[in-house]
Amino acid sequence: GCMPDIFAEGKSGLSAKLIHWQPDYEKYLRNLGNSGWGLALAPVIESEYTSHKTNIKFIEYSAFCIPGIYSHIGIYKQDIEDGVNGYLAANNYNSWYEKLQNAFLKRDTLSAIATRAFETVREKHSSRQAANKWKIILDEYRHTVSLSTQSSILWAKTQRIYFQKGGIELGKKILFK
Repeated sequence: GCMPDIFAEGKSGLSAKLIHWQPDYEKYLRNLGNSGWGLALAPVIESEYTSHKTNIKFIEYSAFCIPGIYSHIGIYKQDIEDGVNGYLAANNYNSWYEKLQNAFLKRDTLSAIATRAFETVREKHSSRQAANKWKIILDEYRHTVSLSTQSSILWAKTQRIYFQKGGIELGKKILFK
């Protein structure tokens, strides 16, 4: 992440803390849990690259009951209801300014927003939910592999039949005389 100069230089009159990326994920989570943050920011530009990312920042912040403002893009829209369990800001100055101002003016609501975000994560992203999603994926994979295996067996049988009837095998294609 990065911090705007106005916060880094202390010019805003607000306290801001940046937690840098850490290769030790457990240490990162401990630092996040001990951060004392009253509000987290997760700006992300919508692009082909970010469309393949996950909403991990929402999950991490919510797990520690830290309310957040997130970019109004696909990875966050699926879980966040604006003003209910987080804030969604369009990727422009005015929207982010409005959401930040709203969060600061309505600080008394941030605790309830954080609690609802925690509940959202517990309901949608718990270990049990993850296990159910993996089961669906693995069942589909098993079905696909099963069909693929059946197709391979059928293809092998077809090749043998054609060969026995006088076909000539050339590479992987069967040609007839």
